[in-house]
Amino acid sequence: METATLLSVLRERNVRVWVEGDRLKCSAPAGALDAELRATLADRKQELLAWLRQAEALKSGPAELPADRARGRDKSAPADNFQGGSVADNPGTA
Repeated sequence: METATLLSVLRERNVRVWVEGDRLKCSAPAGALDAELRATLADRKQELLAWLRQAEALKSGPAELPADRARGRDKSAPADNFQGGSVADNPGTA
């Protein structure tokens, strides 16, 4: 089962999972987590932690590159070597 599918199954059962530090936390109504689903959560804990962390990072918005910060460049400013046209017209960006 794909991670997104597993999370959908959990959502359908009103099971909430989140990351707290290095731990995967879970809150579920009584009876929502059967033995098979508990075993699946335990077996795929690291995968779920990574997926949830990535989702949280994406929710936070675009990352600022260290080089941008060092130069004091605004994240929304165009790249230095962009000259217009397509990516194919700008070999330094491909």
